[in-house]
Amino acid sequence: MFCFLMYFHASNMKRRQAIRLGIGLLGAGTLATLGVKLGSRFLPPDLGNLDREKELLKALVDAIIPATDTPSASACGVHEFVIKMVKTSLDIKSQNNFLRGLAELNESSIANAGKPFAECQPAMRETILNGFAVDPNGNQTLRKVKEKIFGRDFYLTLREFTVVGYFTSQVGATQALRYSLVPVKYEPCLPYANGEKAWATF
Repeated sequence: MFCFLMYFHASNMKRRQAIRLGIGLLGAGTLATLGVKLGSRFLPPDLGNLDREKELLKALVDAIIPATDTPSASACGVHEFVIKMVKTSLDIKSQNNFLRGLAELNESSIANAGKPFAECQPAMRETILNGFAVDPNGNQTLRKVKEKIFGRDFYLTLREFTVVGYFTSQVGATQALRYSLVPVKYEPCLPYANGEKAWATF
């Protein structure tokens, strides 16, 4: 009887040790994977991928600003503006986030639509892009802390650069907005009627 109890106790100890070891190995593996992912944010990215993804970027900027009574974003060269801004104005973490976002979005498109994003119809493009959308009016403090640690969000970066690129282009400023080449006087506050275009200059 005593031998049986000792064997049972030893078996339980081995089982507990095995469970602890398994949990430890699982935790270590998870931490290692997380460490690799976090560490990759700080490695210099291959920015040449941006030039190889021009068709994808054209489709993305057009999903944000499609052609209406004014030309689309890609027709104004906004995809080129986005490429230049990512290369010159973002830190390494944010550049990595942007490149990773492009890859993940295209993978999502293939998984859900069966084809790359650039080959999808506008309605499907909008659906896929909305899956990556982040509310720009969310908790600003939390967002700033997250950006400081992990870099800027892919979707918010894409959206910001697309909007800035479009409305500072010649077409965006003169057709999508109201433009006066030589404003007569400075007007700090102008009344707007519903549906009127904003001013590029005044």
